[in-house]
Amino acid sequence: MENDLKTIYTDMLTQFPKEELKSFEEFEKNLKLPQCKLHVYKPEGEIVGYSVWFIDDEMEFLWLDYIAILKDFHSRGYGSLYLRDFIKEYSDKKYCFFEVEKPIDEQSIRRQKFYEKLGCKNTGIKYFFPNKYKKLEMDLLYLGINTDKAPEKEYTNAVIRKVHKIIHNSDWDALSKYEL
Repeated sequence: MENDLKTIYTDMLTQFPKEELKSFEEFEKNLKLPQCKLHVYKPEGEIVGYSVWFIDDEMEFLWLDYIAILKDFHSRGYGSLYLRDFIKEYSDKKYCFFEVEKPIDEQSIRRQKFYEKLGCKNTGIKYFFPNKYKKLEMDLLYLGINTDKAPEKEYTNAVIRKVHKIIHNSDWDALSKYEL
């Protein structure tokens, strides 16, 4: 896994805005947690993509921290197939949550459309991604896995608190109180 993580982090530096990336050391620390999982997508033996997940059995949710398809494999349908297959493995969970950039440029609009095509919906919660550069407002999307109902606001806020505390090393209640 160590070699995969180094290869993947090198790719992440090219595919994600610096405001959204954790340091390599933060990734290593998170991946030692039992709820965090690095998944490498190798449909035919070669790395095509990767994702980093927070998987919570107690509250029955998945939280996608990062997902990317290597540039050589873009626009071939791998992203949708990969995400659907991964989520299918966790059909016992209620929801999958996604932090997604606000649609402001061609690339972020494309990402939003990708998630919409998968059936994701906006939680309607004003969501902030914690980072060392600035408070970054993002859309928080969800996908029902074994339910058609939208998650209740109290449940979603509890999920956010847990994720912020464990993988973002942040206090959601403090972060969400002040405006941009």
